[in-house]
Amino acid sequence: MVAASTDSVAVSQALAQRLHIVFPILSDAVGRLGSAFGVFGRAMGPVDGHSVFVLGRRGRLRWKQTAFQTMHVPVSAILTALRAVNRLPAR
Repeated sequence: MVAASTDSVAVSQALAQRLHIVFPILSDAVGRLGSAFGVFGRAMGPVDGHSVFVLGRRGRLRWKQTAFQTMHVPVSAILTALRAVNRLPAR
């Protein structure tokens, strides 16, 4: 799991410490990654829109859900997508 944010490295590090986030947070300050995934500048100005992407083992996009308005992607939806991509039985 990796996160990306248009926030500065310092802001992302502070957030990770405060929320005890243990996975990497990439700095996408100029929106290159967000642009590549079609989510940069789609919601609140020049920032990456809130989204979750699941990539397969070969790095191909297998699932995505954007949440530009709600700023929330349900964990249950992410887990369902991960199970499907990894061909695991539903719970």
